[in-house]
Amino acid sequence: SSGINAEYGVAGKSCNYAKNWILGENSTEIIKTGEGLTTEGVPSRLSKNSLFKKFNEVCSAVTHSMPYLTQFYSAAKADAESYQLRKKRVFEGLAEAGYGRWVGKPIEQDMFILS
Repeated sequence: SSGINAEYGVAGKSCNYAKNWILGENSTEIIKTGEGLTTEGVPSRLSKNSLFKKFNEVCSAVTHSMPYLTQFYSAAKADAESYQLRKKRVFEGLAEAGYGRWVGKPIEQDMFILS
C-alpha cells in the first residue's frame, strides 16, 4: 500500500486547502491552509482577525462604544477577565482529571492589530 487514498490524499499529511460556507449564503470560501489566506489572498472570514473585527462591530452596534481600548488582539484577549477566568478553570479541570497540562500556542500567533 502506498499510503495514498485518492479521495483523501496522503495519510498523515494535512490538506493544502480547506473550504467553508455559511448556511443561507450562496458563496464558499477556499483557504490555503499553509498561508491562512483565501485563494484571493485575503484573510479568511474565520480568521482571528476577521472574528475580532466582527466582535468589535457587534459590540459597537449594541453599546455604541468599542469594548476594548486597544486594536491589539492579544491585549483585548488578556483584558477579557471572564474569558481568562474560565480558561484557567478549564486548564485546572484538565489537570485535576489527569489529562495533563494544556499545551499553549506561541504568543506571536495572537500578536496582530485589528485591520
